[in-house]
Amino acid sequence: MRRIYSTSYEAPTRSKQPSVRHPNARQIRVGAFFAWLRWFTLIAAVIVGPLAVLVKEEWLPHALGLLIAYVVTTVLFFIIGGSLRCRVCSNPVLISSRANKSPHAKLFLGLNHGMQVAKDALLTKHFTCMYCGGKVRLAKRPRSDK
Repeated sequence: MRRIYSTSYEAPTRSKQPSVRHPNARQIRVGAFFAWLRWFTLIAAVIVGPLAVLVKEEWLPHALGLLIAYVVTTVLFFIIGGSLRCRVCSNPVLISSRANKSPHAKLFLGLNHGMQVAKDALLTKHFTCMYCGGKVRLAKRPRSDK
């Protein structure tokens, strides 16, 4: 019996893809930290800001401090995370662009691909690129024995 193959390309599963080591693992983790800090300061500013204006006026300095912290973390996030590129496809790692996303790319809480990459970079030793679906390791280079 002759088998008929499909003409459409099926991407290999992520477990079969080889992983590539990224040379700037520490910089990716720092950028991921600022991505999370940026997100938390934005949520805190959105909650505390209206409360300070409408309910308690003594919270106004805290609301302004959160807005300043958000601006500072956003600037640091774009300075540190803006230059980081995937080793496989050369697209930005933490910043979302208009390029097509991989079908294997996951959304963090259904909201953002970059936050999923940042979560993986902080909590595990690898992340999956949101554009190519390639697995990138963040492990340090092994020491050479002398």
